[in-house]
Amino acid sequence: MIAASRRAAPNSTGAALFVVTGQKVGTSPVAVTEKTIMLKPVSATDYSADIESALATEGGHLSVGRGGFTLHYHYGATLSGYACEAIKAQSIAAGLPVIDSRLVDLGAALQLAVNGPLVAVGREPDPAPWHGLSYARSAQSRPPMLR
Repeated sequence: MIAASRRAAPNSTGAALFVVTGQKVGTSPVAVTEKTIMLKPVSATDYSADIESALATEGGHLSVGRGGFTLHYHYGATLSGYACEAIKAQSIAAGLPVIDSRLVDLGAALQLAVNGPLVAVGREPDPAPWHGLSYARSAQSRPPMLR
């Protein structure tokens, strides 16, 4: 019996997965030669293009919390994930504002999330007074304890 041959869809790192073709089921795989093409997947933790976009946008910032990170890089556009330390280090090195609520008391973080204004990213801020569903500049969105 011969194994099915097909090219699989790209995986989460962007590299395509390949199924061995013309291989009898239950036998050793074909030997790798110098003519074999090895795929080099792009690093899944390189956020430089997204960080550059956030730096170019008024109010662009990185928010890191107990459930992962969110990079706000354009009005209505975000990137979320769980590689918090990788993107945090790259953002700080690039000079992007970083809000890490993991270091804040949980009660204070919840109070800000419910009552504090949202950061105006790529849009005009709303006039004061601000509430939980209004948009303010990033400096005005911080609670008094962090100003």
